[in-house]
Amino acid sequence: MTSQIGLRPLSDGTTDHHSVVPTKLLYTVEEAAALLSLSRTSVFQLISERKLAAVKIGGRRRIAHRALDDFVTSLRSAGGPDESPS
Repeated sequence: MTSQIGLRPLSDGTTDHHSVVPTKLLYTVEEAAALLSLSRTSVFQLISERKLAAVKIGGRRRIAHRALDDFVTSLRSAGGPDESPS
């Protein structure tokens, strides 16, 4: 399943849902937190628990677009009481 995070609009104003291109490859912790509607602290906790993959560049953490997509997919596959049927 492909995420809707960072879809780039086409020149005609529509969005290409068949070839998803993230607007950025790497996000800061703050940007990832905003995209996930979480706090910065929660994102750092997910990284330390290895639930969200991150890389270190120059001493700063960056989260790949794919890591955000994988994290959201893992939440969907885990299900739970708040999960709506597809």
